[in-house]
Amino acid sequence: MIYNNKEELKSYRPAQLKTGNNTRIEYYAYNPEKNKLQRIQVRLSHISGSMERKRYAYEMIKRLNENLTSDWNPFINSEAKKTYKKFSDAINHFLTISEKKLSDDVIRAETYKDYVSYLRNLQKWLNEKGYGDIYIYKLDKSVLTAFLEHIYVERNRTAKTRNNYLNYFRVFAGFLCENNYTKYKITDGINPLKNSKKQRKIISDKDVKRLIDYLQKENKNYLLACEVLYYTFIRPKEMSHIQIRDINFTNKTIIVGEKFAKNRKTQVVTIPKPLMDRFKEMKIDKQNSNFYLFSTDFMPGKFRKSEKQFRDYWLKTARVLKFPKEYKFYSLKDNGITDLITATGDVQVVRDQARHSSIAITDIYSNKENQKANDSVFNSKLKFGK
Repeated sequence: MIYNNKEELKSYRPAQLKTGNNTRIEYYAYNPEKNKLQRIQVRLSHISGSMERKRYAYEMIKRLNENLTSDWNPFINSEAKKTYKKFSDAINHFLTISEKKLSDDVIRAETYKDYVSYLRNLQKWLNEKGYGDIYIYKLDKSVLTAFLEHIYVERNRTAKTRNNYLNYFRVFAGFLCENNYTKYKITDGINPLKNSKKQRKIISDKDVKRLIDYLQKENKNYLLACEVLYYTFIRPKEMSHIQIRDINFTNKTIIVGEKFAKNRKTQVVTIPKPLMDRFKEMKIDKQNSNFYLFSTDFMPGKFRKSEKQFRDYWLKTARVLKFPKEYKFYSLKDNGITDLITATGDVQVVRDQARHSSIAITDIYSNKENQKANDSVFNSKLKFGK
């Protein structure tokens, strides 16, 4: 049978359900390479349960026939092979790959947890809205946009939170595209919201003094955490991983290991003299080397505690001292960087101490254990509380 040009490309026979030994969907479409109608079969044996198999088949038949009547040709405009898979199937596949990446140290444990959390939240919302375990072809830009609006407006989250969801969904969308679930990234055309300026500011000298006086009486261990952040610029999440063995009391340094460093590279920071004096005053150098520096109640101990404890205690302290909301625990790092620039007059030294990404990092093969402290940082006239 010969068809003429445009019309022959539109030729088809509608999709139908075929039962028997092999339940399947059959339809015919014009194959321009063979110059004839060609039968296409979609087997359904992988779907368990006759009722579920029928529901799946009718959904697919409806979709296929809508496409065929709209001049779609599978030999020219082929869809992704897994477009009729369920959302739960795609999630399980994605998380299986992510678990492998986690075990190979390609992604962080926190990243994997976020994947699970964000996708489960989307799955929960889909169920609440009546979508159920949606087919991948139905999971499009409009659905994701509605979910992001739910996060931002209905759940009253920040623009940053909404953008975080979008960033993770972009990773998932890339996975769907690469693994033939979708032809295009379903996040294309969804833009991030502009974040408001950071609501954080440097703490005044007067309020730093108030903080020190208060913590000297109430919690010297938390005061030490404040000092570590101020003097070394080690981030709270990184601080939660620091063990006594990471502190070299001879070389006056702290090693921030690649497994928990934000930039995933092992780096060394200098311990300024006032902080070293505080370590010795609190007998940190006498603690078990396997202990975490800030465990339960910010004391050295064998159990790692989440970085959340730093923020939670800060909020409690800030309420007592009636600090403005712009004063954050992380503000102490801003204070430290500003003060160290003034104390040393050397921006390069400060950037090295802060481990900013724009500065060349010590050769990865260098011996971190024997790297010496920076004398400019150690002997600076930096003092917490002035």
